[in-house]
Amino acid sequence: MKNAFLASMLMLLIVPMMEVGCQNTESAGAKPLDIEVSPATLKTAEWADFKYNEILAKAATGDFKAIQQFLEFHSIVDGSDALGHGVSCLELIPVAGDFQVARVIQTLKPNLRKLLSERLVLAQGRTKKTELQKPLQEWAPDVWAALNGKPLPVVPDSIAVGSGLNKGKEAVNGPAAPPADSTAAPAANPSQISPTVPAPPKDAAAPNKPAPPQPQPAQKPKQ
Repeated sequence: MKNAFLASMLMLLIVPMMEVGCQNTESAGAKPLDIEVSPATLKTAEWADFKYNEILAKAATGDFKAIQQFLEFHSIVDGSDALGHGVSCLELIPVAGDFQVARVIQTLKPNLRKLLSERLVLAQGRTKKTELQKPLQEWAPDVWAALNGKPLPVVPDSIAVGSGLNKGKEAVNGPAAPPADSTAAPAANPSQISPTVPAPPKDAAAPNKPAPPQPQPAQKPKQ
């Protein structure tokens, strides 16, 4: 009887611990492994009811709205929390895509865009990834252009349809050209066309020719 009672008590203690372990595993799995996240920033996010890891995981896939939410979190954090968030944003760029992040930056308010630019520079001195410590213009030229108010290049065709970025493709590239008419006659080969010499105009004046010499009258011999 005592053994059965002890076994039931042990089960009551083990089951909650298993549930907590599963929850920790799920939250850890939602966090991208290639992006550093500051514990202090997570505490601020929890206080602000901001699902930091969940939004970051979605932003890492290139989702437009998630990237926008993640970057706009800079308006909430300050101090060391802001620096930690800056590192996460910096390391998000190569994961989500340079062009995708740049398109989101274009939608930010000027003050927030300036704040983001300053914090990304500070984050370059803290990130452990040496390739991200190089000038931003070298490895993320689109983000650099967006931060400095410069136009972005032509939208690449490799943008995912579900990312939401393809909606602005026509606005950047212009409307797509209509399909070619298959019934139209093929264009002539320039090598098979004989050059034509333009005819002189009809009213062109004839070139001036010198007048022929007039015959002189014969002189009579002197007597």
